[in-house]
Amino acid sequence: MRFWTWWTLLAAAWLASMLLLSPYDLEISKALANRSALDGILVYRLGEIPGWIAIVLSLYVLIRTWQKDIPRLEPFKPLAITIISQALLIPLAVTQLLKYFWGRVRFMHLAPGFSDYTPFWQPAGVGSGASFPSGHVAMAALLASIPFFLWQEKKHRSALASGIVTAGWGLFVSWGRIRSGSHYMTDCVMSLGLGWLGAALLLYVLKNRAKSQENG
Repeated sequence: MRFWTWWTLLAAAWLASMLLLSPYDLEISKALANRSALDGILVYRLGEIPGWIAIVLSLYVLIRTWQKDIPRLEPFKPLAITIISQALLIPLAVTQLLKYFWGRVRFMHLAPGFSDYTPFWQPAGVGSGASFPSGHVAMAALLASIPFFLWQEKKHRSALASGIVTAGWGLFVSWGRIRSGSHYMTDCVMSLGLGWLGAALLLYVLKNRAKSQENG
């Protein structure tokens, strides 16, 4: 019950923050966007690499534990399953579908006078743009599974340390995508919220399923 209370409160705070930030989306991008900025270029080129590394390592864990019983890798199966599931659900399915069907035009592609700008809650039309939500940030948020997993394993200090690093990376990638003019702030907040809330939910479900199997 405690999990669901906290999860629901955080989900509500996430959605509320998007609504509160929405009126400032365009002005923030006007103030920060610079397509030649080094931080934006670095995030564009390197921002997804840690997420891909997590996916590759997770596949390795799953393949090795499926082929042969390897005790030292077995404890990491829930983390590997969570990362792969999250990768399929959020960066691949949800993000790409929303990008196409929602059609929000990226800041750097807006018409003169910003006449085709739309807030995140207003669909611009199929194929109009690919701004909402951010795929780079969704890939960065794959790492959110790590602190939640470590917390479940009672490794609280490691969980806090990894949580700070992971959150910092997600914020840096978000900054870079806004700086490059590729995304608005709410695009990034959307992906961060989906990633972190999704990771917590997936790990919670896996843990409870494992308990049920042990008791059953």
